[in-house]
This record gives sequence, structure tokens and C-alpha cells, in this order.
Amino acid sequence: MSWTPDEIDDLSGQRCVVTGANSGIGFHAAKVMAEQGADVVLACRSVEKGEDAASDMDGDTEVVELDLASKESIQGFSSELSGGFDVIVNNAGVMNIPWKTTDFGFEYQFGVNFLGHFYLNSLVLDRLRTGGRVVTVTSLAMRGGELDFDSLNRKETYEPWQAYGDSKLADMVYALELQRRLDENDVDASSHAAHPGMASTDLFRRGPEMRGNRLKLAAMKIFIRLFAQSAEKGSWATVHAATADLNGGSLSGPSGLFKSRGAPEIQSPVEDAEDTELGRKLWDFAEQEMECEFRLGDL
Repeated sequence: MSWTPDEIDDLSGQRCVVTGANSGIGFHAAKVMAEQGADVVLACRSVEKGEDAASDMDGDTEVVELDLASKESIQGFSSELSGGFDVIVNNAGVMNIPWKTTDFGFEYQFGVNFLGHFYLNSLVLDRLRTGGRVVTVTSLAMRGGELDFDSLNRKETYEPWQAYGDSKLADMVYALELQRRLDENDVDASSHAAHPGMASTDLFRRGPEMRGNRLKLAAMKIFIRLFAQSAEKGSWATVHAATADLNGGSLSGPSGLFKSRGAPEIQSPVEDAEDTELGRKLWDFAEQEMECEFRLGDL
């Protein structure tokens, strides 16, 4: 029998943090969890857009500003986020955009999609309640990702789709490495990953819009209309990872055509993501780049 959000147990008493919750996958995941009784924190770069999104949700919501391209903003979010929480969904992201850098000087896609979330987690996971979980949203693009730490931040070798795939492979590697470290430190919490398959969200149009390429934008709209599922259904894998009875280190993704659409199921990650040495290297790289340190033993 296929899983649907109707199977979610009552989430009353739980508190969930969702980054990038004002649109797309994040919006629909936050909406479902709020409607099932959870108190949901919408972590959004634009408070105004976050409040507009919250007005379309039934349940208890709170909007807190968070720009994952800024360490100062991430620190501010950490200070404003009072109390504990049960779930954090590392969802916010950008895709296929021209070269630019974050406020902390890293290529924007890798910086926001992975490093910003890594830094955020390092600051707030000490407030993760017993039995809580971390959900990191990856993508089918992880299949083409590579983690060459000497070239991740080089403008001269930048290719937008490759950089996106690299960032999403990093997200998958991080989800598994975090689970290993939770286990090693006997922490009663779990780490999970999810991918939406091919979902119709604003991410697909932003790259062509930023380049002013009307032809590619029109072609992208046609492609999405023909092959993608809705953002709402795309969010089901994230909700599954956040709420279903799962073993730590799981990956939830659509079960249909080419794993691009349909009800969520448990899937196997790409082989590189299970490389424990790569997981360690990525963790050390992120801690050094973001000048931070996880203290999982304190959870």
C-alpha cells in the first residue's frame, strides 16, 4: 500500500523547524505538519513571504528570518529560536544559478544548500529533543555530483548544474555521516534524507530568469508541465522522512517512473554517499570552512 500524508499520526506537542518554508517543497511540508498539530517554525529569508505562507496554513506557526547565505543571519536565527524542537528540515536551496558567492565567500549553491545548513545545525542541534530527527532534502541530481574539495569554490571551473549536483551529493553524504556520529555518541536522535523526484517548484525558473534567457525559461516551463509532479506531492517524501516510523540513515523518495514521481518509499543512496571516508572528509571540510564545531556528545 502506498504511503500518503493521511497516515501521519497526530503531531500535537511536537515542534518542527522547516527552512525555506515560504514556497515549494518546504511550504507544503510545513503546511501538512502544522495541520497535523505540530508547532511549525517557518525559517525564511523573507519574513514577509513567510508570513504570507503562514496565513495559508491551519495550525500554530511562527516565522523567523533566516538567510543561509549569511553567517550573521544564521547566528541571529539561532539566538531567536527559543526552546527545543523535535524535527528540523534542512530544505531551503537554490538551483542552476549563475556564479555568485555567499556572504561568507563560498560558491552560492554549495554554500546555501549544504554549508549554510551544516552551520545552522551546528548551532541549534543542542536543542533537539530526545527522539528527534534531522531531515536533509537532497535531489536526484546527487547522481551526477562529485566532491572534489580542491575545486568546489573555483569560479573558473564553475558549471551551474554540476555545482547543484555537488551540493546535493554533499547533503546526502552529510545525512549519513550525521547518523554515524549520532550513533557513535549514543544520541537518541536520527538523521534522514529525502528527495522530491521531479517536482514543479520555483527552483526551475530562477536560473533562466537570472540569466535573462527567455527561450530556456519557456522550454523549462514546458518540460516541467509535461514531466513533473506537483510541489505538494513532491513534498510527500520530506514529510515521510520527518514523520514515518523509519530507521536512522534512511532516504525517502518517489516510487514511480525513474524515481521522479509518486508515493514515497525507502531508497538506496548513490554509492559515494555511503563512503565513510568521504563522510569524514566532508564533515572536517565543512567545520573548517564555516569555523564551527558540532558537539553531539552534549545532546
